Amino acid sequence: MKNVFFKMMVVGMTSGVFVGCADSIEDLYDPAYAKMKQQYQSQWEQQFGDIDPNHTWGFGEEESRATRYALTSKNDWGSYEVPADPDETEIEKVMNVFSQPIDSSMVVEQIKLSEFFVQYIGKGYDTLTTWADQNGVISQTVGSSKMDQLRVQYTDANGVLCDEHVNNFNADQGRTMLMLQSGTERFGYFNSLDQKYHYESIILKIDDAYYVGFDFYSFFSDQEQGKGYMYGSQNVDADGIYNDWVVKIVPAVYKETKRIVCEDLGTIGDFDFNDVVFDAYMVDDGEAVVTVLAAGGTLPIYVGDVEVHAAMGVETNVMINTGGNSVTAPLANFRVATTSIKDIPVRVLGNDAVYVLQAAEGQAPQKICVPTTFQWCVERANIKDAYPAFEAWSQSEEENAEWYNEVNTEYLK
Repeated sequence: MKNVFFKMMVVGMTSGVFVGCADSIEDLYDPAYAKMKQQYQSQWEQQFGDIDPNHTWGFGEEESRATRYALTSKNDWGSYEVPADPDETEIEKVMNVFSQPIDSSMVVEQIKLSEFFVQYIGKGYDTLTTWADQNGVISQTVGSSKMDQLRVQYTDANGVLCDEHVNNFNADQGRTMLMLQSGTERFGYFNSLDQKYHYESIILKIDDAYYVGFDFYSFFSDQEQGKGYMYGSQNVDADGIYNDWVVKIVPAVYKETKRIVCEDLGTIGDFDFNDVVFDAYMVDDGEAVVTVLAAGGTLPIYVGDVEVHAAMGVETNVMINTGGNSVTAPLANFRVATTSIKDIPVRVLGNDAVYVLQAAEGQAPQKICVPTTFQWCVERANIKDAYPAFEAWSQSEEENAEWYNEVNTEYLK
């Protein structure tokens, strides 16, 4: 792709998606961007010296590709970092939290993941009201025993609301399931007592992990109760305690994932490379799975067609997960059409125009590919202060290939 500045009308974007295609207008050249790029290059050379003319900025290796299909068997999970089963200490702590009135500071409005693991935590055991089956047999039941078919809902790329059953997840313990090309907009379950799907849930952040809890209830309309086979009081009110079914949601991580750290050119010369930080791996059909980790920039910035601040649930002018004045927000992941990790489009909207971040060989990069062990800088911390060997790596890629192993943690998130 040419190093150009793309003029695009702001009205050309709706719902966080680029309507225009940058490649189709790449011959539109803007001298303002050329000047900005010259300033960036000059600042780079002042701070880091001459650039290795063959430098690939970490993008030189061929990416491995994962496989795209629903992996319902653990035998197929070899390419993924499978999270450890929750132990008894974690389960007890989480269930205790969900069994009490909820601390609002722990509530998360939404997590936005397309690739994730679901893990069983527990179910509550409150005895509920007396009810009767169609034969008139009177019973008391535990609400959680009537909860099954864990569901996830999400809106796909075509705007269609999808509802998926988290397969093989109705056992009482020890269950983990990997969901691919799915979503986490809403969670629900099927209630075998009232024969309805319920989608009320709450998400809590506990010790940097995310858990979904459900509060059991059932409802029969007057018409349903008038059919003659229901007796007594069948309606069960929610009690505001979300411990009737609790699961853990863990972002899926492919073992050969790469991390991309970016400069958005909003401030030229700070070189903190945290304006957007995301992990990515290729799948076998021309897509990459992207997991956004941080956004230290305050300009609208898009990975693929997704604005990263919106994906993480905050306003554009808010810094995310970069220390200092930034806020803490859940990770978000999604899929992007691309032929390689290097070519994942990272676009910044500024001054009524859109520009694409580059990693051109032998030129000052706006994005760098690093291992997933790499910790990004806190806000305004120059990458060479956090990683003293970075300057030498810029001048000679092969001789300083493991520059990220020399770390000054004072400057890291």
